[in-house]
Amino acid sequence: MGKVLLLACLCACGRFGFSATEAPDAAADSAPDAPPSKLACGQPTRFQMGAVGSLAVAATPWGFGAFTTDASNVVHTWEWSFVGETLTMTTQNATLAPGANGTLGAAALGDNILVAEATATETIVYAIDSRGEAVAQPVHRAELAVTAPVAASGSGAGVALATISAGQVTGHVLDASGGDAIAPVTIVPASPAPDTIELSTAETGYAAVWGEPNSGKHAIVMALYDANLATVAGPVVVDDLGYDAYHGNAVYAASSNEYLVTWHEKNAANGDDVWFTILDASLAVAVPPMLVGTSAHDAVAATDGTNFWIVWDVYAGSTAPAYLAGASVSATGVVAPRPVTSSGGTPAHWAMTARDGQPVLAWTEVGGSGPDLYFDPMCSQ
Repeated sequence: MGKVLLLACLCACGRFGFSATEAPDAAADSAPDAPPSKLACGQPTRFQMGAVGSLAVAATPWGFGAFTTDASNVVHTWEWSFVGETLTMTTQNATLAPGANGTLGAAALGDNILVAEATATETIVYAIDSRGEAVAQPVHRAELAVTAPVAASGSGAGVALATISAGQVTGHVLDASGGDAIAPVTIVPASPAPDTIELSTAETGYAAVWGEPNSGKHAIVMALYDANLATVAGPVVVDDLGYDAYHGNAVYAASSNEYLVTWHEKNAANGDDVWFTILDASLAVAVPPMLVGTSAHDAVAATDGTNFWIVWDVYAGSTAPAYLAGASVSATGVVAPRPVTSSGGTPAHWAMTARDGQPVLAWTEVGGSGPDLYFDPMCSQ
């Protein structure tokens, strides 16, 4: 997906009991101590942001954080807090840093958010607080993060970042300022020639999913690591189908103790289809690979702790815009379609997170009517 050219904060609109006004100073000074709150099911809550070049979202103790880039590759911060039953914007369009044409990732660590930016030459990690203000100097690493994958550990006590340099994937366990909490660890050697890497939370600590040439095709491979990035299980090839597979990512459901892995795979007509599989805690197959979306690509996933939700982009053809589609997937692999509401625009960027056991889809669209950043709770409509 190409970079989009303009970021403008015009106004903000909330629905179903949500407010997007600037919070009072007291609310901006500290995260509220209200009990955990959830988004209401139904039509997505929307905020005006303008077109963005990249997007990352993070669930935080106080609400959500979103991070975007603009045409000049400046990184912007947006944050929302739950105040009672209302989601209130506490940081609006704050400049985090001058960017460098990068992609973004983000995860909460205690009272901080760690934001990673992958540029063409390096990976930068920013540490900010609940007001979007820097708590430390940015940390620059010479390795390339590709998609800026950042993930919280299974215990929530750590955050890891994966980078690639000369074909080798290095894992970094980060401290609250974005620096290395322990010595960096090689998690994928250069010999398989991994070209992409994604990190996610795992029961053991972290899960990594990467793409690599394997048996004459491009495969999706997964492994589990502990909190210090020592290998616990794998690596295993998860797609195991006949064509090249890309954009793999995994999500762990703590209650069902399973991992859903999704990817898109080429077909006989050289199109793309979205697949998933479910693995048990040892990475053995619990549900074999299943086709879930045709003429589709770049799936993202989240979990409520037992079951899963997947969202992907659909190629609608030359006469219609692309659109997002989704499905719920039970712990046993039962699929139920779940449409994604939009205002008629074309999806630009999309990501999923989960907060207080609630999966949430965040995405931006171009050319629709009304506000263009969506927070859509993945529950039955």
